[in-house]
Amino acid sequence: MVAPARERPAVHRSAHRLPTRSVSATASSLEVVACTDNLAANPASADGGYTRSGGTASWTNATSIYTSNNTYATCVLGGDEKSKFLRAGGFALGALPDDAIIRGVEVRIRRYAAGDGPIQEAAVQLAREHVVNSTNRATNAAVGQTPAVATYGSATDTWGEQMATPALYKPANFGVLIGYDNTAFGVDVEGYVLVDHVELTVYFDEAPDCAGLTESSSWAGNASANSTWTNPSYAAGAPTNNDSAVAELGGAGFTEYLVLSDFSFSIPETDVIRGVQVTIVHRMTGAVTRWHYITIRYNNADVGRPKYPFIAETGSSFVYGEYGNCADFWPPPGSQTNQFTPEMFNSGEIIVGIRFENNAPSGSATAEINAVKLTVWHEAP
Repeated sequence: MVAPARERPAVHRSAHRLPTRSVSATASSLEVVACTDNLAANPASADGGYTRSGGTASWTNATSIYTSNNTYATCVLGGDEKSKFLRAGGFALGALPDDAIIRGVEVRIRRYAAGDGPIQEAAVQLAREHVVNSTNRATNAAVGQTPAVATYGSATDTWGEQMATPALYKPANFGVLIGYDNTAFGVDVEGYVLVDHVELTVYFDEAPDCAGLTESSSWAGNASANSTWTNPSYAAGAPTNNDSAVAELGGAGFTEYLVLSDFSFSIPETDVIRGVQVTIVHRMTGAVTRWHYITIRYNNADVGRPKYPFIAETGSSFVYGEYGNCADFWPPPGSQTNQFTPEMFNSGEIIVGIRFENNAPSGSATAEINAVKLTVWHEAP
């Protein structure tokens, strides 16, 4: 197993944050899929893979949501009945840069209810690779009987931190999942929900410029794990031609943590930390996989926000995965507080924890990690 002999050159850009931009798109494809109680039981495929537990009511005229034209996708729900998912997809988000910093996501749905049965919103979620990735932003509010636009999320809401990666929004199977309920319990009172249009906006910042900052970096000096990983110590040190730490998973499986430690830093104690990056030299093969969790820890607690980036299959080559940048201090959800200090890095007590998930309901996946590096950008106050 041959890893890269040298690391990729660093990209130097300014640390000053640029104004938040946005890219919007409307749905250009849509899928309505059958209901099962277990998402993993519905195999991943190009034309579906998303299910809503308990959903039985089907949609008609689904492709009417492509434009706002008062032509509606319609679902008829009997008393106490749930709709299947309506999946809006095919969003044209090619203008979203691969290295963008996602700041927020907003979904707008123009819809209304009709009939005597009370209709309420029950599901508005983001999904890809046949997995529901996001927090549910539906509020269980009643749907009015006049066409109106309902807005979910905002310019500062990433719908759960696992949706903060640009690559999640570009595949053809990315979509918005929508579900409604008739809340007439015990009474067969029919209600209708009609959806005219779905629009998605992703708010992002351009990748920062690191000029003027001091860059310090260190490869992990030690790596350890339990029996989930084979030869975990091979992930310590700079990239080499040696074997890597290896984990193999069956369908819908998780690894335990691979723990990287003994990073060596000497950052001036008075400096201010501006950004932190974790670089993972890795190879991914087999079924659909993604890093389920990348966390930086100090004194047995997470520092800032863990990352949940999706990792595509790499084939036979090792690649450098870079997570974070010179303006990313991994702020906790709902906060812009920088928790990093020079003392954390200089102490030798800071660690990186990595585990991954096989998203495919069946089939094996293999992850190999050859080396892990921490890079810290800092400057005098």
